[in-house]
Amino acid sequence: MRNKDIFRQHGRLGRVFSLSNQTVLMLTAAIVGNHKMLLKDVFNELQQRGVYFDRLSRERVIRLFERVNVLEKLSDSGDAQYVKGIL
Repeated sequence: MRNKDIFRQHGRLGRVFSLSNQTVLMLTAAIVGNHKMLLKDVFNELQQRGVYFDRLSRERVIRLFERVNVLEKLSDSGDAQYVKGIL
């Protein structure tokens, strides 16, 4: 992803809004705060704020969380994944 938030043309989908990694982390920090929250709850909170991710984008966000070390996995099955407090 680019450093700026921009609208991009995506074929039949039309124009879509592209978020930078920094913006995703900032929104996540605003949602999670100092606590930890289930990953699926973080995605639900983002949706309530108007940010929807498709399956591939969710995987990218999860990789971002792993890369910046804010994703905590408590089981091998992937059911218990928490986003740590960022603030």
